Amino acid sequence: MIDIKEFLEYMESGKIITCGSKIHECMHWFSQEALRLTAELNGSYHTPQEIRVLNGIADRKAGRCNIQFVSAFLYQLWKEPLHWSLQR
Repeated sequence: MIDIKEFLEYMESGKIITCGSKIHECMHWFSQEALRLTAELNGSYHTPQEIRVLNGIADRKAGRCNIQFVSAFLYQLWKEPLHWSLQR
C-alpha cells in the first residue's frame, strides 16, 4: 500500500485512476474501511471510549494510515464525486 501523502497528492492531481494500480487498490481499501467503520458506528450506540477503540483498530489496520485519512477520503469523495474516474 502507498503512503497517505502520495495517495492524496495523486487524488488532488485529477489524474485518471487506472484499475489495478496501487492508487486504485488503496482507494478501494480505504472506501471499504470507511464503509465498515460507518456501519459499525451507525449500527448502535457507542461510548466515547468505544469510538476511540474503533479508531485505534482502524489505525493499526491501515499501517501508516489512520482514521483521519478515512475521513479525508470520504470528504473528497462527497465533495467531488465525479472528479475521480476509473480507467480500465
